[in-house]
Amino acid sequence: MTAGNDLVVLVMSDPTPPDPAEVDRWLRERLDGWPDHEAAVVGVVAGELVRNAWRHGAAPYLLELRLDREQDVLVVSALDRPARRSRPWRLRAGLLLVDALAVRWGVESRADRTRVWAELRFD
Repeated sequence: MTAGNDLVVLVMSDPTPPDPAEVDRWLRERLDGWPDHEAAVVGVVAGELVRNAWRHGAAPYLLELRLDREQDVLVVSALDRPARRSRPWRLRAGLLLVDALAVRWGVESRADRTRVWAELRFD
């Protein structure tokens, strides 16, 4: 992400699982010029959020990267249409990784969509 490009979105309309290689390629293009370790952290968090969206939601899936220059964080979000859930949210291995890498993270559930987001800060 470069100056003047504070929001980028990847839309995945196919109901099949998102291709991790495609998501990684998209991320690398958007994070061109970022330090490798920072891009790797973004990749881990984005990958976990996209897998979570596919596992618990329905297409289309959106992956958003947004630079919040006021708070000095990168917000990574995965959005999906909610599927019927019979089980409550549980903190599993993927979200434990997100929890460890993010400044903070959360889930916003509405009737028409679910958004799981994580704020990343790099010093």
